[in-house]
This record gives sequence, structure tokens and C-alpha cells, in this order.
Amino acid sequence: MEYLVHRTHMSSCRVDKPSKIVDVRDKMWVKLIGREMKNDRIKVSLSMKIVKQGTGKDLDPNNVIIEQEERWRHSFQDYTGQKIILEAVLNITCKKCGCKGHFAKDCFMQPGGTKYSLIPEEEEERKR
Repeated sequence: MEYLVHRTHMSSCRVDKPSKIVDVRDKMWVKLIGREMKNDRIKVSLSMKIVKQGTGKDLDPNNVIIEQEERWRHSFQDYTGQKIILEAVLNITCKKCGCKGHFAKDCFMQPGGTKYSLIPEEEEERKR
């Protein structure tokens, strides 16, 4: 039987050109990782990257890798390409400088230097 394997399932590394890995009609070991009915036909999903090509041994017998990839694929992605900025204020006091809003490991204060702290929301509202 002849089937197609999507390039994302050919290797654990990024595959830009499948022709660098396989040739048309090459015989490869694959694992069935999914199937569904589509237009009265069964659509199958196959993977080469979780099968040892020399022996055909299943490298993911409990489907752990496949499940992790599915969760990763369905996780939140920002399709706008814009930078996401989190503007949360940490309710913590720095042990190094005593200011609020950052950890000691993130403190930029030099000994005897200027202290920097986040402005509390209440003061920010009054300024507007």
C-alpha cells in the first residue's frame, strides 16, 4: 500500500525538504497515529519519527510523545506576530533593595544606588 507521511512526522528535527530524507516510493517503517472518517473514506495519520527505521521498533509504545505533540499543537499561539507583554505586578518585596514588584535576582540596584520600584495602581489612577 502507498501512503503519504506529513513532513512534520518524518523526523524529530525540522524537515524543509522531504526529498532530502526520502525518495518517492521508498519503503519506510511507520506507525499509525490517528484515523478518522472523511467523505466516506478513512483518513490515516502516519509517523516515521517514532519508529526506528532500521528495525521497525516502536519508539513510543505508550503514545506519550504523540500526546505531548498534540497538546503543544493545540496550545495558545499568537497568530498576529505581535509581541506579548505581560503587565502583571508582583506582590512581592525585593530582599536586596526593599522595593516592591520584583525579585532580588532581577534587582538592578547597585550598592548605594537609586532604588527602582513599580508604581502602585492607586497612584497611577490619581495621575490620570
